[in-house]
Amino acid sequence: MTRRLPSLRADLTAALAAVMAVLVLMALGYAAVWPLAADVGGRDQRFALGFNEAETSPAVNYRWTDGDSTLALPRPPAITPAVLALRLQNGRPGAQPPAQVTLSADGRELANLELRDNLFRTYHVLVPPQERLDWALRVRLQSDSILLAADPRPLGVVLDRATLAPAGGIPLPPAALALWAAALGALGFVLPRLAGLGRTPSLALAAALGALVAALVAAMPLDVLPFVQRFVGAAAIGCLGLVTARLIAPPAQTEDEGSRTTHLPEMATQGPNPAGTARGPRSFTTRPPSVKGEHLPIYMAVAWWMMPLFQLFMIWDQAPGVGLAPQTLWIGGGLLTTLAALGLWHMLAGRRAALGPQHAALKAHGSALTAQ
Repeated sequence: MTRRLPSLRADLTAALAAVMAVLVLMALGYAAVWPLAADVGGRDQRFALGFNEAETSPAVNYRWTDGDSTLALPRPPAITPAVLALRLQNGRPGAQPPAQVTLSADGRELANLELRDNLFRTYHVLVPPQERLDWALRVRLQSDSILLAADPRPLGVVLDRATLAPAGGIPLPPAALALWAAALGALGFVLPRLAGLGRTPSLALAAALGALVAALVAAMPLDVLPFVQRFVGAAAIGCLGLVTARLIAPPAQTEDEGSRTTHLPEMATQGPNPAGTARGPRSFTTRPPSVKGEHLPIYMAVAWWMMPLFQLFMIWDQAPGVGLAPQTLWIGGGLLTTLAALGLWHMLAGRRAALGPQHAALKAHGSALTAQ
């Protein structure tokens, strides 16, 4: 145990360094995001919740609200007020009264607006800082709605574009993004370590993964910021797969003769040396644990079943169009039960093997006492 403590401390130190590196990289990528503009009516399926179908005119893309719609935008920087700009239009026939709109963010009322004409106007609203463990700032648009004879949909107001920008200060990542970044750094280090890589290559890979995700956040914020948790989920499932495979088929330690890493004492020999030379100490080098060839199918099978687990994670993350076949669920449940039983059997067998010599020694001691 005492021999493993320095190695464990070194791993923890390297993992902490990976976490800090990814946090810094993510903060740099996040700072390059602002101001953030969302084109409502374009690629907005992740952001426009409760809106009517997207529509297109020669000039703009837009959506009608249905009287109670929500716009989910990536959360603005922590501890900093933000300015929300909404490009709205009444959109109703001239005989209709002006639309009354109430804006709120994360349940906090921001403003009441009256839209009188059919011109697009941009309304700026100050959003006070509020931290939540959520990737999105959820802006709710509540209004009265109308029904037209030629259109059975409830129609509130028309929204074309939303822009969000910090009102000042340093754009620090919000709490949810910081937690995902820390988890990405830790898992990005643990995953290659479980695969058998050394600390330095694992730390480099974790930093490279963090740099990649941060660059994607800076380049495509609306496409990546809502899905940072999926990178973390993929890394966590990869770690789970490696741990499962290693429990079923542990890597084996191998030694090669011919190195001076580990020296064995010179053995006494009988008779002359046929070669006429003195026998020197034999030496071996200890290689890192490796997977035996006959165990590769086990690792491949475990890796295959990680895909359905990631699909379940995607379903939990509300990804549209993702599902599992019933056969996959039944087979997966049976396989997990079997793997758990095999792991328990392996653990109990190892304990029996470890206790075997002790029981034999106690039995011999008891026999000796009986004979006396």
